[in-house]
Amino acid sequence: MPTGISLHIGVSEVDPGQYTGANKQLDCGESDAKFFRQIAETNGFSAISLMTPAANTTDVASSINRAACSLDRGDMFFLTFSGHGGPVVDPDKTSAHLQDAWLWSSHPCCLRQLL
Repeated sequence: MPTGISLHIGVSEVDPGQYTGANKQLDCGESDAKFFRQIAETNGFSAISLMTPAANTTDVASSINRAACSLDRGDMFFLTFSGHGGPVVDPDKTSAHLQDAWLWSSHPCCLRQLL
């Protein structure tokens, strides 16, 4: 029988000093993640949640890696994210508009971008 693992990321704040123009507060990031976790568990998934400030690059990447190492062919990985996104300057200048997209930044001590 296939296994299902889910990861639900909820971010409710970013460091506006790091991401110019970002709204530093998001009302529904964590509650959305809790909602999606309930859906996953109702459907038999083994669920993991990462909320602000644990929703940082290190912990998210580690959770994805653990899931990837434990899933076999035919198993499912269900990822949800509720939080912030926006543009940042493209340091490599490889994009036509000189901006990259970022998904989130959880907490000043853990500032990173996943994408």
